[in-house]
Amino acid sequence: MAYRDMQYPLSGTIEMDEVYSGSPDPGRKRGRGTRRAKAIFAVSVTDDNKPRFARIQMIKRLDGRSVKAFALSRIARGSTVRSDGLHVYRCLTRLGILHDPAVTSHTARNKHLRWIHIVISNAKAFVTGTFHGLDKKHLQRYLDEFCYRFNRRYHEKELFDRLLLACANAPHVNYDELTR
Repeated sequence: MAYRDMQYPLSGTIEMDEVYSGSPDPGRKRGRGTRRAKAIFAVSVTDDNKPRFARIQMIKRLDGRSVKAFALSRIARGSTVRSDGLHVYRCLTRLGILHDPAVTSHTARNKHLRWIHIVISNAKAFVTGTFHGLDKKHLQRYLDEFCYRFNRRYHEKELFDRLLLACANAPHVNYDELTR
């Protein structure tokens, strides 16, 4: 699923945000300083502000390097990225991607990044509702499944056939790679 989705970079207007998942560590730092699993979420939106496609990448650290690697592999040059005002997104302009940060109140930011927050909550509900929580080790694969399904939500009847085709054309993954 991930291999298939990697062939199509996001383009146009894209909403982007970071997410921390997992149960809180008592007595530990919250938010951006936490040791919990971190991910970058991105959703392209249509001209009439409807969600099109999603991409999610687990990262070890939330920094400019992680954002740059995510953008280079998943976002087409010339696109516009909407984000909160976090400094790690500044590197996007050096990659030929326009950056539209929102440094505003919580309510205004929710309007500016409406679809990314909906997709984030849907992905969290998918993971906790379907799998009742996951280890960090396998979380990326399940988030790839979420994106694959989300990106093909209007082609539900063709989903199984498309998945078979994707499996047939994907590079081979052996047991060691799968369980690593």
